[in-house]
Amino acid sequence: MALKTFRIKHKKNTLRTSYQTILLGVFAFTATLLGFLLFFTNTQQQSQVYLSYCGDFGFYRKSLTLMKANTFVLNYHGCSQSYGHAHGKWSLKDNILTLNHTTPPQSQHQYQIHNNDLIPLTVKNDKFTLCKVHMGPF
Repeated sequence: MALKTFRIKHKKNTLRTSYQTILLGVFAFTATLLGFLLFFTNTQQQSQVYLSYCGDFGFYRKSLTLMKANTFVLNYHGCSQSYGHAHGKWSLKDNILTLNHTTPPQSQHQYQIHNNDLIPLTVKNDKFTLCKVHMGPF
């Protein structure tokens, strides 16, 4: 009775598995690191927000974010898309909020602060309400 010899291919497959494990570890580490960076960046941005106002713009929504550094961002958005934005500087004097747009077309809008609302003084139908109490029509 003769014994058959056979080769063990174990070492080559083990080496391939080691590379796959290392690559998977690198991907997992990178994904975790990116998650922490995104969380930290979002937390930092949220700490810079002074007040956030929301409003309706026909079938669209709009949001006005006042930053502590006296800058603002105005966004118009629909179901899943952005329909435009503006930014600039804001100031407050005697319950009158003034927005000086630095994006074209450059303009100035004024609002009177009344409870949770921004009542437009220069542009009709441009009312905003604090986001935490805003209730949209839909």
